[in-house]
Amino acid sequence: MSSPAITLHEPPTPVKFFRETAILLTVAFSGDPIDRWCSVNSDEPIMEKEEDIPDDRLRKDIRGIAHEELRPNIIPVTALLDGEVAGFAVWEIPRRHWRHENFPQFVYRKTIERMDALNDWLYPTAGVRGDRRRLIRSLRMEHANKHLGEGKVEETWYLKTLAVLPKFQRKGVGTALMKWGMERARLNGERLYVDASYVGKPLYLKLGFNEVGGFLVGDSGVRVTNMLWDSK
Repeated sequence: MSSPAITLHEPPTPVKFFRETAILLTVAFSGDPIDRWCSVNSDEPIMEKEEDIPDDRLRKDIRGIAHEELRPNIIPVTALLDGEVAGFAVWEIPRRHWRHENFPQFVYRKTIERMDALNDWLYPTAGVRGDRRRLIRSLRMEHANKHLGEGKVEETWYLKTLAVLPKFQRKGVGTALMKWGMERARLNGERLYVDASYVGKPLYLKLGFNEVGGFLVGDSGVRVTNMLWDSK
């Protein structure tokens, strides 16, 4: 019997996927050493299902997924398997491929971003160390500029997020999401860049990525590996 086909969805993403994707991201990264380092309580129980996720966190994650799609330089891709959201990838794409937005769209996006920032300042997500998340984002950008060249990030396909629901892992979902980006980069002779965890690194090596550097995060020094794939 053949395996169920993996279906990939590009924007506009159906609204019904947002909640499932938010749950997927929390469950997939719960227990990850970096995610736990960013938690106020590093010993909090691993979240394995929707009922384990605090309501305020789930609401903010749903909001973040929906609003991130408004950015012209971002393409989220959702993978379905057996009728469920099985995987999710977020690509920051080269400037030449940015989606055109007219002035009203620009104003709307900026208004949403400011409202979200104000909401996050007034009501921080419970249990999350925002300062540590900001530090990781800063380290990622610092090393991306170092390995790609100053200003070259906007010429590269940058994989910001790749997550697969645990029950769908080792079924080709992560590979399908990666090949979506690789095929598009290959059309224009462009590069792909990713910050790999120790869990994701074997997949990227298998797909032909090369290690170009890395940095340590957290009290125990968890390594994030910078990896690059060149289509030329």
